[in-house]
Amino acid sequence: DGVARVMNGIVELPLSLPHYLLERLDFDFFEVGVLLLIMIVLYKLLESRDSAYLKPVFLSCLLFFTYALALLLNEFTTSKTLFHYVPKHTVMSVTKGQKAYILSDAAFKNDTLAYNFHLKNYLITHGVSTVSHHNLPDKATIQPLRVNLGSSPVYFDAKVPPNVPAWVILRQKKFPRMGTLPFYSQAHFLLSPELGFKTKTQWLKLLTESGNHVTDPAESGAVEVP
Repeated sequence: DGVARVMNGIVELPLSLPHYLLERLDFDFFEVGVLLLIMIVLYKLLESRDSAYLKPVFLSCLLFFTYALALLLNEFTTSKTLFHYVPKHTVMSVTKGQKAYILSDAAFKNDTLAYNFHLKNYLITHGVSTVSHHNLPDKATIQPLRVNLGSSPVYFDAKVPPNVPAWVILRQKKFPRMGTLPFYSQAHFLLSPELGFKTKTQWLKLLTESGNHVTDPAESGAVEVP
């Protein structure tokens, strides 16, 4: 933890410089490669004073800005729903352009450490500037919830209609007592990190033995909900 704090302090040093303007920059591997190419060609141009290097510089810059613009347009025109793995929390994000909607348990909104570690970088990468938090019902009250997202609805602790495409997120800590479960051919079950170890193990056993499609984000990582 100490090393991570030191590294964060180092990369945040530019923020303290006067007239600092660059924020929310995120380059992928291809963009970094093109930038390195541009710097190398510029160095050769300055070193040799040969105007023949101007054309490669221009073409490299054009390639970089065209690629970056294509990524930006893609971010603005598409939406993405993701169920995140955040220990002890249930967190789902919907990104649309520069906006993100976070659907989570009430405690997550105040868990700054979990947000910074698991979501902040993801949102910056996707160019999100506005984040709106929405709380799930308190799991202690056992209030089923249905959210319509994309082509399949998402159910939180709710009974799923048979033969209907759906995503079901199990977050109740109550230990399941049933011996068997019916088979839901078009449902996909996700185990919330809010579940205790024994409860999660029992749900895995019941869902697997009944042939249902189940995913544990603790093992698979974040899951995209189409």
